[in-house]
Amino acid sequence: SSLVRRAPCAPADATMASYIAPLLGAAQTVAPLMQSHTQHQRELETTHELHRKAIQQAAELHRSGVELEKELYRAGVRKQTELHEREVAVARALHTEQLEQAAELHVDGKDLAFHLHVEQLTQELQHHRQAMTHATETARRENLRDVWSQKSRRAETLLITTTLMYGCFFAIIVEGIPPENTWYGLIVTYAVGVAFAFAFLFLCIWFTMKYQARMANFNIYNKHQVYTCGRTHSTFEKYYECHCDLVARLASHSFYLGSLSLTLAAGALMWARFVWFFNNLSSAIIYVAVTVLTLCVLFVLQFVFKTNTRRDAKARTREDTFTAGIREHMRKYHEDDVDPVFLHSDPNHDPLVHGVYAVPTTTTTPGKRDAAIATLSSDPTVAAAAAAIAAAESMKPGARPTAPGAALARAAAAAAAAAPAGII
Repeated sequence: SSLVRRAPCAPADATMASYIAPLLGAAQTVAPLMQSHTQHQRELETTHELHRKAIQQAAELHRSGVELEKELYRAGVRKQTELHEREVAVARALHTEQLEQAAELHVDGKDLAFHLHVEQLTQELQHHRQAMTHATETARRENLRDVWSQKSRRAETLLITTTLMYGCFFAIIVEGIPPENTWYGLIVTYAVGVAFAFAFLFLCIWFTMKYQARMANFNIYNKHQVYTCGRTHSTFEKYYECHCDLVARLASHSFYLGSLSLTLAAGALMWARFVWFFNNLSSAIIYVAVTVLTLCVLFVLQFVFKTNTRRDAKARTREDTFTAGIREHMRKYHEDDVDPVFLHSDPNHDPLVHGVYAVPTTTTTPGKRDAAIATLSSDPTVAAAAAAIAAAESMKPGARPTAPGAALARAAAAAAAAAPAGII
């Protein structure tokens, strides 16, 4: 512009203008370049400044991150340490609790094993008693069947012989016709004998059939059966005495009376035939004498050779009372707690009835009790079992010392359960 203001020098100015004009054009071209260069420099400076600030911020953030990571690491280490200590404490507590539970379970297991062992011995003893009871009941039923069969065969024999005598009666009725001139009293005797023979033999058949029917009504399988007498009969003998004995005796007496009447009628008939038909009084006397002598001999032999070979009723009553007492005693023994005592010193002791260990504590005197304990202690098996039971009882928490008698009682019970059936 200063060059432009100096325009009055025309030639020089024209030359200058010719020189300046390109310069002005170049200046106008270079000016934007300079401006863009300046702007570029400013941008570079701004970029460098921003880059430095970014680096500073990154460095600060890095330092902050490192510090934060260190703090987090230290916090993590402290937390892990605390957790480890807690885990160790919990593991120690769990281990201690496991040890205590194991000890309790061990003690409970020992107690349970002991109780199971005692229960097993008790069950074995109960099974042994049940087996013995079943065997005894089976033997009782077999004995009842044998007695019943004997009585039944006796009734059958009586019925057969009565039927035979009844046939003889009809044979005399059909064939036995006295002669016409027979004495009147003899004919009456013959008629009375035949009539009583029919009556007694018919009654004998009826009593025998009733006797068999009553015997068939006995219940072998239920000894608590109530009969028409309003009572129960545990044995066949009692039932027989109550319901069959009278009928059997009536049948037997009817048979003998019928046979005697038939013999009397036969004697009257033969006397009439020998005297009035054959005219032979000697034969009639011989027949009647032999018949009367035979009847007298049979009457005497009835007392000499008695049919009943058992003891009298009083002895049977004493035996039944003794047996009932033993059964009641054994029932109490099976139900109550006992202190076993050997009874081999008693001459009336029967091991099959009383058992080897069979005296209750309530009936045992102190002297017998001490003697029994001493006798049991001499048995090595029973003494060892008693020592084991006492030791097991003493191991229980808060348990009192086991008395020797009680330990020996349990050991004796175990020995009784393990012994053969024929010994106890």
